[in-house]
Amino acid sequence: LEVRVAETARRYHLDDSAVVGLLSVFRERLRLRCDLDQDFEELGQHLAASNKPSAFVCNRLAELRAGKPIGPCKFQVVSPANPVTVAVTPSRPSSVGGGSGGGGGSGGA
Repeated sequence: LEVRVAETARRYHLDDSAVVGLLSVFRERLRLRCDLDQDFEELGQHLAASNKPSAFVCNRLAELRAGKPIGPCKFQVVSPANPVTVAVTPSRPSSVGGGSGGGGGSGGA
């Protein structure tokens, strides 16, 4: 159990308080006979999609300790193995200060 929590912590860069909380929670979930394989799988999905994985863990500790299911993540994570290609088109150069065309400054009279 400790090894799996440590691997999860390393993979998702969890801070110490999140790691301590996860260890405590997963010990309790083991006692409650929760499916830890499914728990680690679903937790990994959530942590991969989270901008703040340590905060996610800390916010969910009470629910996890109570034995509530983690549930699948609703957000899709783009895998680094399948990078998204974004086409960038050059923007038109803006004419700063002068040039011909439409009235940019205060006119005379």
